[in-house]
Amino acid sequence: MIAPGAAACGAPGPRLVDSSMPAPRIGPLIPADPPGGLERPMSGRWAGRLSRPRRTDGFSFTMDRTHDRLTVLQGKFAAYLSWSQPFIHQLISALGEHVTNVVVCNRTENLDRFPTEHVVRLKTQYLVTPTFALLAASYIQRAWNPRVMHAHFGWSGIRMLLLKQFLRIPLVVSFGGRDVGVQMNLPHFDELYRVLLDATDQIICVSEDLKRQLVEHGVEAERIEVIRRGTNLRRFGFVDRADRDPDAPVKLLMVGRCVEKKGHRYVFEALAQLVREGADVHLTIVGEGEEYHQLRKLRNALGLRQHV
Repeated sequence: MIAPGAAACGAPGPRLVDSSMPAPRIGPLIPADPPGGLERPMSGRWAGRLSRPRRTDGFSFTMDRTHDRLTVLQGKFAAYLSWSQPFIHQLISALGEHVTNVVVCNRTENLDRFPTEHVVRLKTQYLVTPTFALLAASYIQRAWNPRVMHAHFGWSGIRMLLLKQFLRIPLVVSFGGRDVGVQMNLPHFDELYRVLLDATDQIICVSEDLKRQLVEHGVEAERIEVIRRGTNLRRFGFVDRADRDPDAPVKLLMVGRCVEKKGHRYVFEALAQLVREGADVHLTIVGEGEEYHQLRKLRNALGLRQHV
C-alpha cells in the first residue's frame, strides 16, 4: 500500500507517493495529557515545548499477545532503499507474521528489488516543523496506529524525534557505524545526537566497539543492546577450487568505504608480503571515501600498482 496524501484544518497534508488518490480529512492528534486550551494542531504554545522529547515510561520489548499484530514504524532516511543496504530490507521482511511494517522515508528507490507493502514518503518539513509534524503524526496514527518506532541509523532517529513526541510511543534506534564514528562528533550534529540519545528508549548497535563509543558519549551501558548483522551463509555455496590452475592468479575482492576503520592498510601490507614471497595475487577494491587518495599512494609505495 502506498499511502495517499493527507489534509487537516485547512493545511496541506504530507506529500506522499500516490497523489492521485483522494486526500482524507484527519483531525488533530490529541495526546493523553495535552495542556489546557489545545484544540487544534496549530497551537504554537505547545509546539514550542517540543525541543526535548522524552523516553516512554515503562517501555519493554515484551509483545502484548492480546493484539493480533504489532505495527512498527520503520524510519529510513533519506531514501528507502539504497542498493547497498539489503540488510535493512532483510531485517524488515523477516520480522514475522505478527508484525506490520510501515516504512517512513523522504523518497523511495529500488522498490522493485526491495518491495514493501506500506510506505509513507514525507517531505522534510513534515519532520522538522512542529505544526507539519503534528499533521503527519495524526495521519500515521489514524492510518496504522503504530506502537513502536524503529530508526535505522542515528540520522533517521533525529528525523523521527518530532513524530515520537506527538505519537507518544517508544523509539528504538539502530546505530550502524558512521552515525556514531563520524556524524556524532561533527559541529551542530553533536547537540542533535545528545537530544536523540536522551529520547531513545532502546539503543541497538552492531558491535561492541560502537557500544563502547556510545558509552563514552554518556549513554548508560544497560540501555544498549549489541545485535550483530548476520547473513544467511546458505546463499553462498561452497565452490571446490582444488582443481584450479595453480599458475592462475588468485583474485581477491574487498568491498567497503575507504575509511580507516575498514582496514585497507592492513590488507595492502599483507598483500605486499604475499607478493614478496612470489604469490600471483590481484586485489579489486570497490568503494570510495576520505582515504581514497591516501590508499592510492600507499598502493604505489608498496609496489602494488600491478596487483591492486
